[in-house]
Amino acid sequence: MNNSLLSFQNSESAISITDLVKYSEGWLLDCELKQHSASTLQNRELYLSKLVWFLRYKGHTSCGVDELRSFFHHISSGHKDPQGRFGNPALKKPVKAGTVAAY
Repeated sequence: MNNSLLSFQNSESAISITDLVKYSEGWLLDCELKQHSASTLQNRELYLSKLVWFLRYKGHTSCGVDELRSFFHHISSGHKDPQGRFGNPALKKPVKAGTVAAY
């Protein structure tokens, strides 16, 4: 199996949102079994839920490289959206680069 970035750049490598949710639940369970801290588990669950929200908000049925780029762009510029970042009017101020990196 080729783990290079190029193998994920065609649209056939995108994952359906349904599968993304299923696999993320398994990954979060694995993180819990590995005894990650409570804050790490909460952050990972939050980040994944925001990704799924964004994909649905934009009407995507799958997630690939372009959708991830669009998601990261939303994190950094979503405060300009009239509804706020992630549809939350309270999230109307810019975030630091570290926030985008955390996601």
